[in-house]
Amino acid sequence: MDTLGSDLLNWDTLYLAGRMHKPTLTLRRDPLMRISKQVNLTHAVRAALLMLPKNFTSEELFRRIASLSFAGDFRMRVGGENPRKVHNIVEAQMPLFKSRYSSIIEGLPNLEYIGQDLLQQNMSPQERAAMLRKMPNNFYDRLIKQGRKAGIKLPPGLGAERVNSERLVAVDSIDKIATKAVESIVAWPALTQSVKGVLSSGVSKSISYMYAKNSKYRSQA
Repeated sequence: MDTLGSDLLNWDTLYLAGRMHKPTLTLRRDPLMRISKQVNLTHAVRAALLMLPKNFTSEELFRRIASLSFAGDFRMRVGGENPRKVHNIVEAQMPLFKSRYSSIIEGLPNLEYIGQDLLQQNMSPQERAAMLRKMPNNFYDRLIKQGRKAGIKLPPGLGAERVNSERLVAVDSIDKIATKAVESIVAWPALTQSVKGVLSSGVSKSISYMYAKNSKYRSQA
C-alpha cells in the first residue's frame, strides 16, 4: 500500500498511478487511499491542461489523461500495443470518465464548461504557473530538466520555483516539454516490467503474443 500511495501522490513511476487515471473498480475503501486517488486524478487533469490549448472537448481531455501512462512506453513504439488503444479506452468508457472527473473539473478554478462537452482553461501565465507548482515534485523536476534541454533559462534552487514555472508556461512548446517530462517518468518502469514479462513467459511466447496483437488490430483497422 505504501508503494501505491506514494505513486499516487508523488508520481514516482506512474506505473500504478497512471493505470488509476482510467476507470477502475475499488475493492477496498480506505479514507486515506481515497484522498490519494483524488489527488492523483487532479494531478492528471493539471498535466493534461499543460498539453492542451485554450478550448477543447471533454473527450480530448480524457484522451490526454488516458495517454499519460503510455507516454514513453516503448511497446507503443515497436508495435507491442494497439496504436488506437487510448482512443478505444476513452470511447468505450466515456460515461465512466465523466463520472470520475466531473467533481475535479468543477472544482478547478482555471477550468470551466463553456458548452456541451466543451471546456475552456484560463491561459493566464500566472494561473498556469500556479497550477504547475501544485504538481508532484518528481514531475516538476523532470519538467525543469526538459525545459533546460529545450533551451529555456531556468535558474537552480527552491527559491526559483515561481520564476521557473512562469518561464515554462510562457513558451509555446510547453505541451511538448510536459509530454517529455511524463515520458521520462514512465519509460524505465515500463521497460523493466516488459523485460520481466519476457523473462517469465519466454522470448518466443512474448514475440508470438506481440504478433497476435498486431494482427488483431490491423485486421480491425
